[in-house]
Amino acid sequence: MQKFASAKALVKSFLKPVYYRLPATVCYGPQFAPTLALLQESQRWDEARLIDYQISKLRVMLRHCGGHVPYYRRMFREIGFDPEKLQSLSDLAVLAVLDRDILQSNLQ
Repeated sequence: MQKFASAKALVKSFLKPVYYRLPATVCYGPQFAPTLALLQESQRWDEARLIDYQISKLRVMLRHCGGHVPYYRRMFREIGFDPEKLQSLSDLAVLAVLDRDILQSNLQ
């Protein structure tokens, strides 16, 4: 086992410098370039633009939850919550906080 660990460390020390010379999309995946571009662009956004972007991404996540998670689908229907109508974080106040008791009673 000790020989394996030392061989692994040797290979790692040799390959690491080579690996990080590869294009970023190889090292970090295909989403690296678009994510980096977004981060660079968003540095110049004002607060209102940042909030709009965050709310739009939150809307996407809530839409996914409502469409794929039975608990959220049922809760959204019961309280009449529509992710498309989300305008601010205060709109989330109508949603119940997901706690341990709720999880245990909705294991399915």
